[in-house]
Amino acid sequence: TADRDARVRLVSLQGARDELDRLILARRDAGTQADGPSTELAAAALSVAQQQLRAFDDKAAADVEHQKILTASSIVKILAPGGLRKRKMGETITAFNGRLAALCDAAGQGVVALTDDLTATYDGRPYDILSTGEAFLCRATIQAAVAQIDGSQAILVDIDRPLDSGATESVINLVDTAAADGGPIMFALIGITLTRPQQAPNLAALGEGCVTYWVEGGAVSVLADAKNRDLVVASQ
Repeated sequence: TADRDARVRLVSLQGARDELDRLILARRDAGTQADGPSTELAAAALSVAQQQLRAFDDKAAADVEHQKILTASSIVKILAPGGLRKRKMGETITAFNGRLAALCDAAGQGVVALTDDLTATYDGRPYDILSTGEAFLCRATIQAAVAQIDGSQAILVDIDRPLDSGATESVINLVDTAAADGGPIMFALIGITLTRPQQAPNLAALGEGCVTYWVEGGAVSVLADAKNRDLVVASQ
């Protein structure tokens, strides 16, 4: 619309210029001085000047709108399904999957990865068809990777339901790996619902600083002996 208005204004300006030229030639043909007083000539010159100003303003407005269109077109290309957004998302997902793979390898579990549409997979199988333990490992692995990236000082994992055989051990290995790679994570806390202390995992076997606590009836105890699971009331 701005471009059309500018073109109309330019046509009008050309008409005003033609009229001014006609009047000047008419005065010369009549033998009058071109620089002499003439109300008609002055009015024509004023009209040309006004038309020039309006044409300039319209052209400037058209240029502004044109630049907006170019900018909008660039944004559309960036946000297009196959544009810059997809490329940057792909690069980011690839880098994130590399971090997930490193965690999975160190924890000795299946590989967790994200697809281009951010669907979680475990050893190539989509999240919706995973077992309870595999689905939990997916969530825990992604949680650990994000904690490493955002600089979290702790990882909190709540195993609120029975997991597949070996899955609990994988979770423990996972968070221990995430907290032991020299990054900002200082400790990991895992909550597991068990019916008796003897079912508790042997965290002490992982190395210095790993402790298993038993919470029951408002009392907190520590499993001090990894072999016979003796309960000792934890100190304040």
